[in-house]
Amino acid sequence: MAHAPVQLSSRGGDFLLEARENPGACQLLFYPGTMACPRQYDVLLDALREAGFGVWGLHLAGHGQSPRRRIFSPRDLVENGLAAERWILSHAGSQLVLAGHSQGAILTLAHAAAGTKARRAFALAGILPQLPETLDLTLFGFLKSRRRGLEKALSLASTLCPALPVPPWGYLPLARLASGARPLRIPGKDARRSYPLAFLKDLLAMQVPAKAGCPLTLVFARDDRLFTPGMAVKLHGEYLAAGQDAELCWIPGGGHLFPFNRDLAGQTASLMAAKVAASGLHLCADAGS
Repeated sequence: MAHAPVQLSSRGGDFLLEARENPGACQLLFYPGTMACPRQYDVLLDALREAGFGVWGLHLAGHGQSPRRRIFSPRDLVENGLAAERWILSHAGSQLVLAGHSQGAILTLAHAAAGTKARRAFALAGILPQLPETLDLTLFGFLKSRRRGLEKALSLASTLCPALPVPPWGYLPLARLASGARPLRIPGKDARRSYPLAFLKDLLAMQVPAKAGCPLTLVFARDDRLFTPGMAVKLHGEYLAAGQDAELCWIPGGGHLFPFNRDLAGQTASLMAAKVAASGLHLCADAGS
């Protein structure tokens, strides 16, 4: 069960940090996906606690129960995570790993590249946003060859209307996002309904180097039609080419929404716990009690 969130401040704005505590265990800082907060990820975060982690879910600036903001950037959200890392290491334990799903996995990769004391990072279906394949995650994949022009148009539009609300169906291929999904549990409480246009412009323009301050585990579903297996292999190759300690692991099914299925969330949590235990980090033996 989650405890009342702690409110923190960072250069990216005020935000909340929600705990599922396991004193003495390795701590895990989690970045939710698009427009989400920890409440949408209850199934996965509960499974991670049962697997032995102390779990900290980010209510990122402008998301969830954090103070409302009209404008924020991906960099603001990474600054939230970096501030949360410092707080957790000061207050909850000396062992920390990072994790995030989808857009949260992109932020996890950015956090890991920005300087971290985490011992491992888990990107559940992520990508480096500067890769050409990023546009295939949107309705505008047909403009891949004209990406610079699209970025310029978005920049102009966001200068004129930075707070213009863009709902998910305005830029995401929802059928591919939901393809392969197994029975889901996704509470709607506190989820956003749109993003400001300026945020989407900044997300597309984001540059994340293929490096991390800790070993990296990439986790993808084999039948994900949004963050496809081909993207997973390309992403893994980028890190290997840069000399990064990175591995690619597969979840057998569930599509892009695998973390929201109870059985697959359990499998994911067990995989993550096994990687952490193999690194010599401590998991709470009676976490399920």
